[in-house]
Amino acid sequence: MFILRSFRPRLILYALGLTILLLPLEDIRPDNAQAAFDHAVHTFQRGDLAISQLEAERGYSQSRLSSPDWAARFLLLQAEIMVRRGMYDGALNLLAGYQPDSNHPEETSIN
Repeated sequence: MFILRSFRPRLILYALGLTILLLPLEDIRPDNAQAAFDHAVHTFQRGDLAISQLEAERGYSQSRLSSPDWAARFLLLQAEIMVRRGMYDGALNLLAGYQPDSNHPEETSIN
């Protein structure tokens, strides 16, 4: 009985730690992506450039696998914020590394 009592708190701590580590891996659902994007844009428009850049970066990383369209929007927003912050080379590097989704050939064409 004593062994179970000492084991239980550790098990709860491990489960909590694992949950905290895996939580950022959850992809953004489309309705949540819209809300996250709107919030990042609003933060950008308020002038909180560093925070809005972090929000755009988080939105990109959370949606890049499940929703390439949203990932592209977050990436472009992040680049726009970087330009506004004077981080021109960083914005160019960010956009140069962008790989459009092969399921959306319209993204690769130049109009």
